[in-house]
Amino acid sequence: MIPTTPRPGALRRTPTAALRLLLVLALSGALWLVPRPAVACACGAVIDTADSHVTGETSALTWDGSRETITMVMSMDAGADDVAWIMPAPAGTGIGLGSTDTIVDLYNDSLPRTEHVKDWTPRLSGTDSLRSGAASDSDDAVQVESSTTVGPFDVVTLSGDDAGALTTWLVDNGYPDRSDLVGPFQDYLDQGWRILAVRLTPQAADESFDGALPPMSLSFDTTEPVYPIRLSSMAATDQRVRLHVVAAHQMDISRQAAPAEPLELLFSGRVSASDAGLETGFDGSDQVWLSTYGGRLSPGSIADDYAFARAASDSPYQRVNTVIDTSPGEHLGLAILVALGLAAVVGPVVIAVAVSTRRRGAGR
Repeated sequence: MIPTTPRPGALRRTPTAALRLLLVLALSGALWLVPRPAVACACGAVIDTADSHVTGETSALTWDGSRETITMVMSMDAGADDVAWIMPAPAGTGIGLGSTDTIVDLYNDSLPRTEHVKDWTPRLSGTDSLRSGAASDSDDAVQVESSTTVGPFDVVTLSGDDAGALTTWLVDNGYPDRSDLVGPFQDYLDQGWRILAVRLTPQAADESFDGALPPMSLSFDTTEPVYPIRLSSMAATDQRVRLHVVAAHQMDISRQAAPAEPLELLFSGRVSASDAGLETGFDGSDQVWLSTYGGRLSPGSIADDYAFARAASDSPYQRVNTVIDTSPGEHLGLAILVALGLAAVVGPVVIAVAVSTRRRGAGR
């Protein structure tokens, strides 16, 4: 199992951890196929090197009724010795390390259940037997509220009223120019949110990042669970999104980030609280309610962040992957084929005997 605070180099040294991280890579919710100096991801603007780029991200959102925690894992396709990204967050956001196991367990919980159905339709063998369905002045306009290190993450929390000045501050402090994000940045600043400038720096001189990066966790107070995705409107490619929402009850999407491309409900039901990284459920039991949503968004369709609200009722839902076993039909088809063959051979004989018997009887 992967520890709660994995080391960046663990992918190379621990076979079990490698399998876990490779699974997270396969579960990633947002894919980028062309290397770029900076791309948009679900929670922010990733800045990577020319030789490597982020290939995916998957997230879990946990809400206890007053405080929300977002755990996200990002994956890279090649080694890099310096990675950075920028993301919005409400004031007072706590930053820490998350658990990769949580992402994996919630994904497994939300998988479709498999139903086996026997198909008695006559058919011959050889056909498919199984089928599946389913700087300058910017220093005065931007305030550095805090600078902290959490594991391999160096995080600077920035606040201000002017997104242009904040962008200038980022450039002056070694971040690439993201003038394309001034509009979305300004929207978050107008809401009283902060901008987090994050660097992921190796802790050893010969260490680099590849595969799944260490999980990062953001936690903040809110009465309305929200998932920030507006910066993905600047992405170069479509965004694959998978959100695991953990709460005491079923959570509906109350505000779609892309109304023209709404996310699909993939799963809704009770799961073990330990799968969500919790000791107990929010009601004191050992279970929580998991609502999983997924889909693909085109950047131009993204106009807002996702917001969630308690559903009118808890309605369990799980997709069904129907596996149709056609072997009974094949057996029936073979039996029919044999019967027809026998009829073709025996039939003429029976008819000939009957005719011969009738003739002998007529000649008496």
